[in-house]
Amino acid sequence: MKNEDFCFAPNKTKDAKIFTVTKDNNARIFVFDNESDLKDTKEYYDKLGEKSAIFFSHTYAKDNVLIQMNGEIDESTFKKYTKVIDKVVD
Repeated sequence: MKNEDFCFAPNKTKDAKIFTVTKDNNARIFVFDNESDLKDTKEYYDKLGEKSAIFFSHTYAKDNVLIQMNGEIDESTFKKYTKVIDKVVD
């Protein structure tokens, strides 16, 4: 991800990628050096969704990996990605 892709979100990642899940809906996957930076970023997206439904997004973290997915993507699709993270992240 480029710096401008983070907008107002914290840019504390070691690595980050944006990918398309459905035609108009994207997700981001972040890798962090430490748990504190991951928590800050996850908290940012979670609180943003609490302020307004239009900003809701799915988030899931395991170890130092965080996935953030557009809230318009259905829960079952999001769960498929979390299962993959569970399998590949030790």
